[in-house]
Formats: sequence, C-alpha cells, structure tokens
Amino acid sequence: MESAFIFGQVGNLTGCLGTGWSVEDTYAWAVGYESFLTLPLPADDQSYRAHFTVHGLTNPGVRDAQRLIVKAGDVALGKFAVSERTTVELTLPPELTAGQEQIVLTLLHPDALRPSDFLDSTDTRPLTICFHSAGLIQDLPEAASEAEADLPVGIVAGNFNALQLARIASALPSLRGKFKIQYTDTHPHLEETAHTRSADAVSSAAFCWLQLCTGRASTTQALRAALPAGCPVQRFGIPEMHAFWPFLGADPRAVREPDRYVPARYRFGDRIAMSLPNHTMADDLLFMIYEGLAEKEMPDLNALLAVDIMSWKRLDSRCDVKIASALEAMVRRERPFKAPTIPGPPLLRILTERLLDTPAIRAVVSHADLLLELDELMRGYVGRREELPLDPRVARHFQLSWWTENQTYRWFGNRLGFKDYMLDYMRWAAWRP
Repeated sequence: MESAFIFGQVGNLTGCLGTGWSVEDTYAWAVGYESFLTLPLPADDQSYRAHFTVHGLTNPGVRDAQRLIVKAGDVALGKFAVSERTTVELTLPPELTAGQEQIVLTLLHPDALRPSDFLDSTDTRPLTICFHSAGLIQDLPEAASEAEADLPVGIVAGNFNALQLARIASALPSLRGKFKIQYTDTHPHLEETAHTRSADAVSSAAFCWLQLCTGRASTTQALRAALPAGCPVQRFGIPEMHAFWPFLGADPRAVREPDRYVPARYRFGDRIAMSLPNHTMADDLLFMIYEGLAEKEMPDLNALLAVDIMSWKRLDSRCDVKIASALEAMVRRERPFKAPTIPGPPLLRILTERLLDTPAIRAVVSHADLLLELDELMRGYVGRREELPLDPRVARHFQLSWWTENQTYRWFGNRLGFKDYMLDYMRWAAWRP
C-alpha cells in the first residue's frame, strides 16, 4: 500500500512541516541549512520506504546541484544530489518505525541560493530544494528472509495495477507468515524481471494471479510455463471507463518529456479542448467557448455507458475473476475509476476480494477474516494521484453520489477543479515548476 502526501498550502503535509520551510500553494521550499519533517506512519510492524518528488534550485557554473542528506536522529538514511526534477527514495529502518505513528526526519541542504543574486527577482529567500509530493510504500523485498524461505509463494503478475494488488494482499495480517506475495512485471522479458531472480520463486508457486491484456505475450507464456504443474492461475482484467469522459481523443501534443512529464504532460486528450489552444483569449471567454461546443456535441451518455458495460462483460468472458456485474452496480454510488484507465479503490477492493477466494488461501485462512481485514486496510485509501476531472454535466447526468458541485481533483501535486484543469490543458500549461 502507498500513502500519498502533497506539500504546499493545498496539500496534506502542511501541519507536518517544522522549521526550515517556505510553503507555497502546491509545493514547499526547504530553506537555509536544515529543515524538519514529521512523516506519518501506520503504527504497524511492516518495513517501509519513503520517496520524495523534488527539484533543486541551480545556477549554471555556480551550483549545478543541491546536496540533500536525510537523517532520523543520528541515523543517516540517504544522500542525494538534486538538480532536475526527480524522485529520491530511502528505506526507513524498521527499528525506527515499528509501532510508531510518525518519524521525524532532519533534512540537511547546505547549498542555498538566493534567486535575487542571479535572476531578475526580488526573492531573497535562501532556497535549496523544492518538495512537491511524497509517498510511503510498504516494502516488498525481492529476496525472501530466512523466515520466509519456506513459505508458499503467491505470484501476482501484470502492470502497476497488479503491483497495487500485490501490496494490498501483502498487507493483510492473516496472510503474513503463510504466504510470500511476490509481484512480477510482465513487460520485461521474464529473465530480466527483478522479482524473478530467485530460481525457485515461480517454480514453487502455490497460486498465481495473472493480469490479462498487458505486458509481453512471451513473458506471460514463459511465466505460465515456469509455474509448477497444478498451480491454480486466476486470470483477471483491469476494465476501462469512457462514459465519464465523453470527449477522449489522442492529442498530438502529448509526447514524452524526459525527466519532467512521462508519458506526457497531459496524457488523456479532449477532442473539444485540443482545438482551442488560444493563448491570448481571456480565461472566462475561452472556457465559455469550450462549454458551448461541449454542450452542442455532448453524445448520448447512456449509450456510452452501455458500451462500457459491454466491454466489461467481454473482458469478464476472458477472465476467471468476474467483476462486470459488481462494477455496473457500483458505478454511480462509488468511484471505481480515477481516470479512463486508472482504477479507484472500490474497483481494487472488489478485485482483491475475488482473487483472495482461491483454494490455496482458503485452505489456511478464513475468507471472512480476510474480508474484514481488507475492509480495514482499504478504509481511507485514496489510490493514485492522477485523477482526470469530470465535466459537471456528466456527473449530474449519472447522478454520481460521490460527486459535489465544488469537486476538486488531485493531479499529482496539484488540486484542481474542472474549469481550472481544462484551461491548463487547453493552454498546455506546465504543472510542474
């Protein structure tokens, strides 16, 4: 599981910042020599890694990178050189986190620059590193510990969605000490996958959850061939949703920008908005024109939903885990999709529930107990930080119970309403400093 944190006034870490910060709307600068951050913890006995999305203030020829040292008390957790936007990651020692609700991190950054010294600016703050977001990830070690060496292995194979499912399953208390849940990425060749370096990992699997419609066919075939005879394979799919976003289209501007926007600055295109990238028109006028065109060209939303439901049923026909009926029942009262291809927590929860119903697990763990633990684990989980805003007319049409008139959406380190997001998208505005 991953806990997501956002810096800045609109984020959820403002109350966790000690001295040494200058907080702006959607990010915070570490200033001077030293900053303090109190990072929330889940108060359990699991191992965790923390990651921070950052960029450093540099001046060519004077300061090419900002040094960053992260400590917890006297324990050094990591040393980094930060120039361009990047993500730094560090392991939190279990002896400092076990049973704790927080950990105080000391950030040392000795290379402060004042923008006024080399830019046409009146900003005299001693700035070092800009912090955008953070995450706390339960560690899934690649190599089994001695205590895990003889445990049955459960393989979860697919893309990043399969990885989320593996983390959810690994966090369930009743499975600890009974199974080692291991994620396998099906995009590289099987022999290149970091999580299959152990020769016995796949060949001794007690069960396999296999995501369809993703990765290399050759990797999937090799994985299945390496499984022991009789190993049950549960095939599952990640459905998509298009009715909530009726103007989806391929935007020619959506190209990879290395070290900044991957796979693209805005990877979900809007065919109405992409025709209106007028950089001189006033915001209100530009949005009014978009609204008028969208109103005129709004398709039959019920028909689009019917097409989505048909696609979910087709996917079900290829899978062992059937979720189309449950998804159709929840689509108005819960939020199963964050974006057309990104599942939300309710969808991840129903998938996990169905996948856990496998004979290998049922033989040693009460399914009812697992479902209670799953409910507790998923309470408050908000999923990925990539939420594509909904047109209010779409939300009203479908009478979405989770939606409100002033709904805002997380777009990585930003929090935007529909209008603000669409204006940024039309102007192809940078949303990272």
